[in-house]
Amino acid sequence: MFQIPDYKEIPPGTYKAQLAGTSVIEEGSFKTPQNPKGSYRKWDWLVEVGDEVVPFSDNTSLNNGTKTFAYQRLTALLGQAPQAGTAVEDPTGKTVTLTFGKGDGGFPKITQVGAFVDPQQTLEGLPR
Repeated sequence: MFQIPDYKEIPPGTYKAQLAGTSVIEEGSFKTPQNPKGSYRKWDWLVEVGDEVVPFSDNTSLNNGTKTFAYQRLTALLGQAPQAGTAVEDPTGKTVTLTFGKGDGGFPKITQVGAFVDPQQTLEGLPR
C-alpha cells in the first residue's frame, strides 16, 4: 500500500511518466459555442517523482488539431505525428516525459510532453 502524495509534491521539472488511461467527460467546463456541453478529455498519468509513483490527471479539449495540447500528447505517445484520418491504437501504458511548471494557485501543471527514449548503455572512455 502506498499513500497518494499531494499534487504540490511534484516540483517543476521533467519526469518519466506512463499514461494510465484517458476518458471523455461529456459535460464539463470547456463550454464554447463550438462545444456547448463543455466536453473534454481527461488524461491520467503515473509520474515517477524521485522514488515514488505519483498519480496525476489533467484535461485537454477534444480538438486534435496540430496546435493543441491533445496533439502534443498523442505525438509523444505514438513517437510520431498522427496523420489526419488514420485510426490510432489506444496509447495506454506508453511512456513519455512530462515537464511540469506551476499553474494557478501553485499547483503543478504539465507544460510540455515529449517522447521517452531509454538511455543507451555507454562504454567507458567513449563520449555520448
